[in-house]
Amino acid sequence: MRPGALLAGPVLAGTVLPMGPGPVRRSGHVAWLPLLLVYRGEHSDRAGRPVGFAAGLDGRISVMSDSDLPRYPSQGGGFQGEQPGVIPLRPLGLGEIFEGAWNTMRRYAGVVFGTSAAVAFVGAVAMFLANLYLLPDVQQIDPNASVEQQAEQAQQMLADTLPANGTLLLVSLLTQTLVTGLLVVIIGRAVLGKPITFAEAWAEFQPRLPAVLGLTVLVSLITMVGTFLLIIPGIVAYVFLALATPALVLERGTIGAAMKRSFNLVSGSWWRVFGILLLALVITTVVGMFIQMFFTMMLPADGELSTGQQFMSELGYGIAQAVTVPFAAGVAAILYMDQRIRRENLGEELKRAAQLPD
Repeated sequence: MRPGALLAGPVLAGTVLPMGPGPVRRSGHVAWLPLLLVYRGEHSDRAGRPVGFAAGLDGRISVMSDSDLPRYPSQGGGFQGEQPGVIPLRPLGLGEIFEGAWNTMRRYAGVVFGTSAAVAFVGAVAMFLANLYLLPDVQQIDPNASVEQQAEQAQQMLADTLPANGTLLLVSLLTQTLVTGLLVVIIGRAVLGKPITFAEAWAEFQPRLPAVLGLTVLVSLITMVGTFLLIIPGIVAYVFLALATPALVLERGTIGAAMKRSFNLVSGSWWRVFGILLLALVITTVVGMFIQMFFTMMLPADGELSTGQQFMSELGYGIAQAVTVPFAAGVAAILYMDQRIRRENLGEELKRAAQLPD
């Protein structure tokens, strides 16, 4: 690249400004943010307009108006303290990770629950239709039949339910991928205390959707294969790859790079990451069971369910997912931030960035 020329490209925040080759006056300092490298100081182009620079983690550089560069809440000139957003910018304890996930859901309730509720409703309708039209009347296994006959009946039952179960699995993967990916984008803004709308979150996540979906399928397959191998390998693999989705969305790399990144971040902290994820799973499972129990109480205890009652059952599952999936995704994203703070001293860089004057 010739002197004075800038390679413009999309970044998470800011607007790319037209600017041709020419000298740029600059004096300031560099601050690493989770998503960008931002250089802010006294910048101006040849027309005297203030500008700044943002380099994405993919290496592309963008020119941004100074008003669009990341800013932080401040009193008396700059942010005072260590928490501009939903988490302190230092190594986090267990309670702070969960509190950060909860604070994100609370402060960004409109975009978080609006997104998860819409996705969960669409998923519930899709599952209801799959159960209604794709799931045939399945013949139950005869307990009085011989072992060979029971094996044949089990194989026939599996074949009869395969289309419906495949559809349900696909719907579940799509809905959870959408909610998880969007929540990671929201967390990326929330740790900086920056507002974000659904349109902004979707614009940032949409280009990564195919890659995140592919990553989700790949991680699921690896975990399933490991689970079949005496369960333990599946658990080990799942924990090592638990931070791959935040890495893929926030660092904008490849699927392979995100998996390697997750492995490196978890290495040396496997038991800690495992414990946090396990506790988050317990919390989301219990909350989900209580929500579904409320809807189950409105259904008959025995007998065939009517069409409306089947839809009510799927709706209860969808509402449970709308509440629990954002929390689980938030915990994973904040855990990714925490590991970077511990491993890469990201917290100190963010603190220095938070002191920038408005």
